[in-house]
Amino acid sequence: MPSKYKTVQFIGHSLCTAPEQDAQGNMTYLGHPSDAQDYAHRCDVVDQAIQTALQHASSDPACLKLYMMPEFFFRGVNGAYTVDRTSNVILELQNLVRKEEFEDWIFVFGTILSQSVDTEINRYQAYNHCLVQKGGAAPATDEGRLVIKEFKSTIDFITWQRLSARNGHFPLSDEWTGHLARLAPSIPNMPSSEWQLRHDDGHCIFTLDGLTIGVEICLDHLMQRIGNSMEPPSLDIQLVTSCGMQLIDPALNLRDGGLAFCTDGAALDGNANAGRPYKTELKTLRNGQIQAMTATNGGPVLRVPLAIPAAAALFCGGAGSLEIYPALSL
Repeated sequence: MPSKYKTVQFIGHSLCTAPEQDAQGNMTYLGHPSDAQDYAHRCDVVDQAIQTALQHASSDPACLKLYMMPEFFFRGVNGAYTVDRTSNVILELQNLVRKEEFEDWIFVFGTILSQSVDTEINRYQAYNHCLVQKGGAAPATDEGRLVIKEFKSTIDFITWQRLSARNGHFPLSDEWTGHLARLAPSIPNMPSSEWQLRHDDGHCIFTLDGLTIGVEICLDHLMQRIGNSMEPPSLDIQLVTSCGMQLIDPALNLRDGGLAFCTDGAALDGNANAGRPYKTELKTLRNGQIQAMTATNGGPVLRVPLAIPAAAALFCGGAGSLEIYPALSL
């Protein structure tokens, strides 16, 4: 079924989701000591941010609003929640957008970090999930997609030597944390091994609202997770949620006229001063050429600062800002 949308408006939540770093180079996972309280506070930040976005976004029902947060938005004071908390976070986020006013919205809720212990090798196993959720009053499970990060980066977790004494009792360190390395093998006769067969199978290409969408989490984009499994390039929209990544032209897999959007939680210079804008970026493919967003290709970006006091204890530099792009043709 073709999409009912004629245009799309990208909205990025620009804030720091990297660990806090002191003058000596020690690093701290910020958050509340209780996992339940931590994700509740972060969900409250999300709620206030999307309500602010609603006030500034297009009201045109033919315009899809696509709201995206950076990687590591949900991880907690120990670097990841216990694995049983993931479903709680997902349900809470789905409830936030199960409202009529979000009927023409898709939300990419950054990522949720969870961990379990592999007792056979005495090592943590981490899981980095991204919830993509259609808004509106429809049943949430029918309109949600879950993507799992495949490639672990060396900067995803703090190294043992740099862990601050402020961290929790059992913080995840890079050396003692494994990661899901490969998803299930490709299915015979399927056009791509990364096409989702179920909404929660972790693969990264799917159809939603009549649009073919691909989602990559940080290093997955650099490793061309979509590009290695999709030929020819045919995405309507390619999304990258990250903390230390940018859109890479050879990794874009767009149809002509397709759009790529990235929201990143790490500043280019590592600065985490309060109020500092972190990067979002937008590119498109026109007549076979990758073009960056410019004043003549979509117009200026509206930046809306967010005043959410509770965010100061959760994110280095506070709640950040919204970067709202003009509506662009699909």
